[in-house]
Amino acid sequence: MKKKLVLILVLYLSLNSLGQEYIPFDFENGIWVCEEEGFGETPSIIMKRQFYTNGDTIINDDIYFKLFQYLIITYSYYINQDTSLIYFGAIRNKENKLVEFIYSWTTESEIIYDFNLSIGDTIKNGIGSYEEETLVVVLIDSIEFCGKYHKRYNLNDSSIMNQSLIDGIGFNSGFLMPWFHQFEQVSSLICYTEKNNDTCEECELLLSNKIIAKNLDFELYPNPNNGEFIIECEKSIEEIKIYNSIGKSKFQSEGLIDNRISINLDLFEGIYYVDRKSTRL
Repeated sequence: MKKKLVLILVLYLSLNSLGQEYIPFDFENGIWVCEEEGFGETPSIIMKRQFYTNGDTIINDDIYFKLFQYLIITYSYYINQDTSLIYFGAIRNKENKLVEFIYSWTTESEIIYDFNLSIGDTIKNGIGSYEEETLVVVLIDSIEFCGKYHKRYNLNDSSIMNQSLIDGIGFNSGFLMPWFHQFEQVSSLICYTEKNNDTCEECELLLSNKIIAKNLDFELYPNPNNGEFIIECEKSIEEIKIYNSIGKSKFQSEGLIDNRISINLDLFEGIYYVDRKSTRL
């Protein structure tokens, strides 16, 4: 019996220690999908944001990732949606567990994350927060994202959700624009994923609702579509592969010898890429 207890204790300590090393943000591959909803306004508003980087830039001799936001705004009494693709600013991991951000309209930097935290420390909200918008670290543990254990700082605000800050991920109430003390305004990080990382959770991305062709020597229709479409090619199609926008395989055919293929897939809204292998008839 004592041997079993020792083994269990060693296993627990090993798992717990995995989350104790600081994991910086993977800005090159990370994708953050967030949602905000206001209940105290008429009409009510739901905002969905997808943050991601595309390329880099040099500001004040330092290299930053260019951060973009894809925004969808839905009003309760309006049928139309307002969508915008916005260059939000420049972001980078800084030394000493800090994260630095520069708005798109300025060259002045701001420290938006500081992961030098212990129990009892006070932290503030994300970008542009006020000093009174603070929370206290009450517990530190670990949580898994994309195959890695990240340190989680559990905070003392439980108005709607148990708020926490996670290294390499951000607030569970939003990547850059979380609401603290949530009542009439609610915000959350819906999903975090990384490009070309099969260990990540599947995210319903916001950027589009169509399938596009990677190769241009065949026809795909209808486009956009709801996952049911036809591919036609002058050559005989031997294999079809479909990937989502972060490189995960969603479909792969087997043993095809035809120049017209009908496909019906149950897919989340998003951008999907079609590739095919073919030979001449």
